[in-house]
Amino acid sequence: RIVIISAGAAGPSAAYWLGQASQRANVQVDMDVFEAEAVVRARFSLRVLTAWPYGYFPAFAAVELGADAFLDTDLNLNRAVKEFNLTTVNFRADDTSTGIWDGRSFLLQTRQGTLADSWRNGLKRAGAMGFCLLRPKTAGIDDAIWRRLYSASSSPWANMADLVSAMNASQLLDTTALGYLDSAGVDPRFSREIAESSTRELYGKNIDDIHAFGALHSMRPMRRRRVDGGNARIFESFLLHSPAAIHLKSRVTALEKVVSTSGETVWGLRTTRTDYRDDNPTAEPMYRTRNGYAHVILAAPHSTASIPLPASYNLPDIEFARLHVTLLTTTAPFPNPEYFSAASGTKIPQTIFTTRGYKRGEIDPGVYSLSYVSQVVPTWEPVEGMPIEWPEEETPIEWVVRIVPKDETSDSWLGDVFGADGVRWWGAYPEMAPHPPLAPVRLDDGLWYTGSLEPMFSSMEGQTTAARNVVELLFEEEFGKDLCGAAVDKTSWGSGRRYHGLPGWDCWPRITCIVQTACG
Repeated sequence: RIVIISAGAAGPSAAYWLGQASQRANVQVDMDVFEAEAVVRARFSLRVLTAWPYGYFPAFAAVELGADAFLDTDLNLNRAVKEFNLTTVNFRADDTSTGIWDGRSFLLQTRQGTLADSWRNGLKRAGAMGFCLLRPKTAGIDDAIWRRLYSASSSPWANMADLVSAMNASQLLDTTALGYLDSAGVDPRFSREIAESSTRELYGKNIDDIHAFGALHSMRPMRRRRVDGGNARIFESFLLHSPAAIHLKSRVTALEKVVSTSGETVWGLRTTRTDYRDDNPTAEPMYRTRNGYAHVILAAPHSTASIPLPASYNLPDIEFARLHVTLLTTTAPFPNPEYFSAASGTKIPQTIFTTRGYKRGEIDPGVYSLSYVSQVVPTWEPVEGMPIEWPEEETPIEWVVRIVPKDETSDSWLGDVFGADGVRWWGAYPEMAPHPPLAPVRLDDGLWYTGSLEPMFSSMEGQTTAARNVVELLFEEEFGKDLCGAAVDKTSWGSGRRYHGLPGWDCWPRITCIVQTACG
């Protein structure tokens, strides 16, 4: 029996790979997944919060506030989309005009298609500004370093030091992005304008506050995509294609390790319903104890899971950046040009990244990004009794706009403006300063942790990859087999695995002889 705590990105993908591996190895695995929220979320650290225009969710398409895009090079997510027959669309920002603003003026503007569309194309545009960037020492911007995450020779990693070594990432993690780019001979205007706009947009961090590994992750040169209907559908599909029993609105509050006289470790946990006050606001929580688990997978950052764990586990206290997303609708097809010191009638870009600029002054743009996300489009015709006023046909087009401000705004003020339900804070990303603490993967006998990648780079793909790694280690320990059901030869690193292609997905042996003729 295995229990998975949290149904973010790591939890559902771990359940899926456990189901696949048990089927291939012909072993029985019983799984429970506990999630404190009422829905499956695309990430724990950056929850897929949703909002519905006019407050009536069946009538309009939902808007995701976080974890709203992934890259063509996110191999696990793209493979899941294919396996589960999901439909993807281009990320909205990739189909609109884009600008980089320093609080005074636009340093760079594009027409349709953004810098995120292709960083290499973006660099060509930047070249027109006299930037000297394309040097051999900046090769870390290519995807070679990320492909090592999917290499059988570096899978699985039992501790983060192994992975950092396999990816040759020590220098990148110990150096600020600004220091790394400066030492590589990159033109200061590029690092302080173009690169900083990328780190601010993805991680809400300035170029001199984030380690180089995280910055290069934010600058990966591929097109962004999203699943039609929301990226949470990927992780819902992971769960639906697994044998796991799903317990929503159930928070795990404590773990208990029990070692039998024979030395066998069994885990128990205490849970409580998170909706216990729905009917009675003064009700006290009721706890339930569940026992008999051979393995526990903690699939959420421990600092947000609120489960007491011993200091002997050496889990670092990872600080998360707090971001606030302001979501609004407007009939203005473009931002107000006067605010951006442009002439009346100027079409301001619909996607705006920001930077403090090459000449660091006292002016800060005040926001990390502003983007027109989508139009407000009804998903079905109105019916009698709908509790909203349906927009008339001649009503001007409404645009959903998302703004990520730099500083906190008053919760009370936001509550007055948007309503109490429109305000929510969450820990978005780890701070990712240089020299990040490395967390263990195996915390105890039968206790596993998927959050080890978070201090390096924080994404849905990273958590999904970390979950696959944990499942592989668990299967090796419990059954002596890999994710393909093959016996593992532990005499050498990465040997004995039948992976051909993407680990965890492709298991057939590599074919070396296609046809043998009659004459030999």
